[in-house]
Amino acid sequence: MTQVAGGTRARIQEVALELFAERGYDQTSLREIADRLGVTKAALYYHFKTKEEILASTLEDYLSDVHAIIEWGRTQPNTTETRNALLLRYSALVGRRLTAMRFMQQDQKGVQHSEIGERFRSAMGEVNVLLTPPDGGLLERTRALSAVVTLHLGVVLVSDPQHTYDLDEAREAALKVARELLSANDG
Repeated sequence: MTQVAGGTRARIQEVALELFAERGYDQTSLREIADRLGVTKAALYYHFKTKEEILASTLEDYLSDVHAIIEWGRTQPNTTETRNALLLRYSALVGRRLTAMRFMQQDQKGVQHSEIGERFRSAMGEVNVLLTPPDGGLLERTRALSAVVTLHLGVVLVSDPQHTYDLDEAREAALKVARELLSANDG
C-alpha cells in the first residue's frame, strides 16, 4: 500500500470509529461512512469490504501499539523509573488512539464479547503486571490497574459535552492522577 493509501486507510478507520461512537456500531452503515468521508461506497470498498473489517483493523492497530509498549517494558528493569516511563508511553498511545479508545469505552458490550476484546484484556493484564512492583501484592496490582483505568477515563473527559477540556489537558490530568496512584506503590 502506498503512503497515500495508508493515510486513506487511517482516515477511514478514524471516521468509522467516530460514527460507531456517535451512532453505535450496529446502527452505522458503510454508506454513512462513505458519505462522511465524501467518497463513493465503491472507493471505500477498495480498502474495506465490511464495517467488521474496519473495526477489526482499527483494534488490531491499537493492540499492536500496546504490544510494542509491553515488549519495551519487558526489556527494562522493573523500577519506579521504568513504570513511570511505561505509563507515559501508554498515555501517549491513548492520546494517539483517542477515537478507538472512545469507541471501546462507549461500546464495551460489543468489544467485551469479541476475540479481540479478550486479547485486549490479556494485553492490559500484561501492562498491569509491568506497572506493579516485583514484590507487589493485591493492593499494588489494584493501584497499577487503577492507573491504567485512569488514563482511559481521561478520554471520557474529552468527550464530556458539559466541559471544554482539550485532549492534552485531559490527558495530563489523567496522567498526573495515574502517577500519584503508582507513586503510592513506591512509597
